[in-house]
Amino acid sequence: MHFLFKLFVLILNLTLISNVKSQSYNDVICRRPWYFNSPRPAPMRCPTASFFTYYECCGEFLENCCWRFRQEPIIIGVILLVLLLLVCCCCCVSWIFVGRKKKSSNIEPEKKPTKKDSQIQTISSSTIDSGTQWELRRSYEETDKRRSYAAARDQELDYQYFQ
Repeated sequence: MHFLFKLFVLILNLTLISNVKSQSYNDVICRRPWYFNSPRPAPMRCPTASFFTYYECCGEFLENCCWRFRQEPIIIGVILLVLLLLVCCCCCVSWIFVGRKKKSSNIEPEKKPTKKDSQIQTISSSTIDSGTQWELRRSYEETDKRRSYAAARDQELDYQYFQ
């Protein structure tokens, strides 16, 4: 038990010493000029630094604490702002061009000519009157129906045969 107590005291002392060292390392201490002739001049401790600011000794004899802006967070903030604006501009430009493509793609594409259309076009380009064209078209559609009826009949026969 005595050993555990000594170990606890040792760990406590080490943590306190490390806290004091880190605190004195981070703090800025300025010396007042009227204490320079004394063997132990009274120091003046500056406030703790923040993320955006820090303190340093300033004045004629470095007797005052002056706060300053840190440059790193400001530079990083400006770079992030510029990148954000650049991304927004790129998005706007792409939105404009994609929007135009979508509007132009709404126009129906031309249909590929089928066999019926090509037959009608060749007939219409000739000197045959419209009545004859209608008869030719009607007869062409009837042959398609005949083919489909024949295909259906053959399919029924195949179905009956394979059962």
